[in-house]
Amino acid sequence: MELNLNYPQSYLLLLNRGLNTRFLVCPSLAFAPDNKIDQPPILLPQMGSIATQKNRFIKFDGEGVEEYLGIVSEKPIEIDGLTRNPKQQFPILEDDILNQLWQQLQQQQNWQVFYQSFQVVKHQP
Repeated sequence: MELNLNYPQSYLLLLNRGLNTRFLVCPSLAFAPDNKIDQPPILLPQMGSIATQKNRFIKFDGEGVEEYLGIVSEKPIEIDGLTRNPKQQFPILEDDILNQLWQQLQQQQNWQVFYQSFQVVKHQP
């Protein structure tokens, strides 16, 4: 996955909602340990992530709509559950974490939200 976000010296949160799941993609040990944006593009999975160590890629379990919400902020978001956690390599997003996120974003002055969805279809060889 390639993200072309031209917001140097900012921080990225990348959230995913799939068919039956809600995950934190960035920052996570699974795909993106570092959420600081130095220069575009941001490539996922990042070097040093579990996915690159095990030659894995982003994989979808079934057909349907996958949604990604990217939030770029000037300051890092400091919420348990939205930071790298060795005990939870691919964090699941709970409602209370999302509520805390919106509250913290309201206190920041400069942040941007990006949304992308796509249809996952069965591959026909």
